[in-house]
Amino acid sequence: MFLLDIRYDLILLQNQLPIFLLRTIYGLAFSSNPKFPSFFDLTYYFFSHYYNHNISIEDILSPNNREYVDYRSMLEGPKHFLDLVRTFQLPPHLFQMQNNNEESLRCKWIHKRVKSLMDLIRSSLQRYSSRKPGENKPELNLEEGNVQGEYLYSAVLLLEAGLKFKVSSNKCLLDIEFIENNGVLKIPPFRVDDSTELFYGNLMAWEQCYYPQDTYICDYIFLMEYLVKSAEDVDLLVRRRIIINQLGSHKAVVSLFNKLCKHIEVNKNHYSELFKKLNAYNAARHHSWIAILKLQYFSSLWRDVATVAAVILLVLTLIQTICDVISL
Repeated sequence: MFLLDIRYDLILLQNQLPIFLLRTIYGLAFSSNPKFPSFFDLTYYFFSHYYNHNISIEDILSPNNREYVDYRSMLEGPKHFLDLVRTFQLPPHLFQMQNNNEESLRCKWIHKRVKSLMDLIRSSLQRYSSRKPGENKPELNLEEGNVQGEYLYSAVLLLEAGLKFKVSSNKCLLDIEFIENNGVLKIPPFRVDDSTELFYGNLMAWEQCYYPQDTYICDYIFLMEYLVKSAEDVDLLVRRRIIINQLGSHKAVVSLFNKLCKHIEVNKNHYSELFKKLNAYNAARHHSWIAILKLQYFSSLWRDVATVAAVILLVLTLIQTICDVISL
């Protein structure tokens, strides 16, 4: 428990120190003793609790593994502990698709405009202060790759439209897969406990400050917030083992996602293509008809038997009626 409390303190945004400074201090203190592990080996082990991938961290860091060179370089060069933990949450294949020019431009912007920690905070908050008091968030157009609330449906509504929710075997939370042919949305399991708000709140705050165009954690939480609009939505995802609720109350889960998304500025959601596909699936009426048929008449074994018996009885009655008419 004590070790867990230390981890929480070290990932608070206000407690971050440049990792090169910590590495230098560690080197001065322990470099003469070969029995001590390297600074990054110790760091990876200490924060491995937050590592969410099917492939082990040892395989990722192996110099012989050329498949994850870009991801390994990100792990070996974080800006601080919170940045490292954020990288732990991102899928490795993501870094193979990123544009290096965008990263260099972002770094130039930071070095040019930010002179201190307070300057960084001031710069990141400027976009919020530019909005007039009482002004609502502007509606975002889904067609432009953004998110517009009225086009996103909760888990229960999607279920009624025929969508099937299944838990994914993938550990990376961001790897959400929609199989259009079968109408299956596969979501990795998401554990919700007393530390969830603190953990993701700090990650989202850091993304808003330094990665305004790559807000993958914010986008994921934003997606989940739309799926769980009510306790019934949470109950559905809990029964599908997608949400592991350790808060006790389903309403507490809804409240948690609402709090996390309360002050989030959404520019472009990386799940916009997923939203479009889900909306298109929801718009197909025959999916709703099939779903209603299953929910009303084939939701349990006894209903299955009763429905089949009723159909057989109806067919036999129809045959008897036809035979009576013919005999006349």
